[in-house]
Amino acid sequence: MNLTLVLTISVLLQATAAILALRLIRITRTRLAWVLIASAISLMTLRRLTTLVHTFSAAPTYQADFNSELIALATSLLMVIGIALIAPIFLSIKRSEEALRESEEKHRALVETMSDGLAIRNENGLLTYVNDRFCAMLGYSRDEIIGHPVTDFLDEANQDILGEQMATGTKGGHPSYDITWTGKGGLKIPTIVSPAPIRDAEGQIKGSFGVITDITDRKRAEEALQQAMAELKRSNDELQQFASVASHDLQEPLRMISSYLQLIERRYKGKLDEDADEFIAFAVDGATRLQDMINGLLAYARVGTRGKPFEPIASEAVLEQALLNLQVAIEESGATVTHDPLPTIVGDAAQLDRVFQNLISNAIKFHGEEPLHIHISAKPMGNEWVFSARDNGLGIDPQYQDRIFGIFQHLHAREEYPGIGIGLAICKRIVERHGGRIWVEAEAGGGSTFYFTIPIRRGER
Repeated sequence: MNLTLVLTISVLLQATAAILALRLIRITRTRLAWVLIASAISLMTLRRLTTLVHTFSAAPTYQADFNSELIALATSLLMVIGIALIAPIFLSIKRSEEALRESEEKHRALVETMSDGLAIRNENGLLTYVNDRFCAMLGYSRDEIIGHPVTDFLDEANQDILGEQMATGTKGGHPSYDITWTGKGGLKIPTIVSPAPIRDAEGQIKGSFGVITDITDRKRAEEALQQAMAELKRSNDELQQFASVASHDLQEPLRMISSYLQLIERRYKGKLDEDADEFIAFAVDGATRLQDMINGLLAYARVGTRGKPFEPIASEAVLEQALLNLQVAIEESGATVTHDPLPTIVGDAAQLDRVFQNLISNAIKFHGEEPLHIHISAKPMGNEWVFSARDNGLGIDPQYQDRIFGIFQHLHAREEYPGIGIGLAICKRIVERHGGRIWVEAEAGGGSTFYFTIPIRRGER
């Protein structure tokens, strides 16, 4: 290998190294170290090129040493290899930095546009970051919040709540909790905080961040609902009291009217003309029906005021008692009443007895031409028992199936089917007192099935 070839290769290698160094300047955004390296390599390349030019001149002024140039060639080769190996590393670093920067921008955009507040505090309890939403909640700017203790924005009671939650977090738990912040001007902002710890490389907690959800609207809705429930309870209590008092107060004058009308009927029946007898009969019948209606209204009002405390009861035994009370009516109608095994439930035995009696009495009253068959059953569905009373009687037109549970509702003429129309209303009130619901599925002429539910308490089945 002659000197000229060595110099030529050396110049090419150093030029390549200079180009790679310039590329690294672009990759590393003109860091000073790579600028100096590229400049040094460029000067070395220029020197080799000058030596090469002198070698080709007719009267060279400088005689290059072959061994020195061979060493320079080897150095140039190693330089190119080194820079070529380093370049991908710096390229990977650049790409990672760009990816990290892009990820940070995305997360920052996400945090700043999220509908919930976000706050980060360090281990000393100082706020180090808050998003725009949190600032808007409190009514402060970011500069007025960052660097301040979290407790600066909490009253004493909520500072205690925060302290308890921080103690829980130290023990390993990080449940969400309700806390009310104090904003600018003393504004109270109820929120739910969902916290999470920030740990260092050793796993030690160095702070925490929390997602803060404003629940002001929910709190207002809850307060409005509580007020409405309290108002409804007050109204119901007043209504029950009115119904009870009115029923009691009406009993005595009504008994007097009824007694004197019956006395007139016994004393003067047949002694006056037929119209007088008919008028007296109408008056006695009206007084009797009014007495029944008042008694029914009193029974309806007493469902909520005279009910017994709930206790475990065997519903099958309650049904047997109801059947015993209705034995005469069942025998006279020729009805057959059957039942499946019934569960033990928690409730008021006397009131459940009344539900069974009313449903069976209704089935007997509204029976068809076929022999009447009534079947009682119950089965668990979810968290409640579903009782059913099925019969093959007259049935009910679907358009009237909601109406029949109202007070004093009749679907038939009183002359054809006597009664005041309050039995099913009492059933509905009793079932609702037990936390259940009642409904009917039927078709005109196709029999009826009345359903009611009783919640399943722990330990029942």
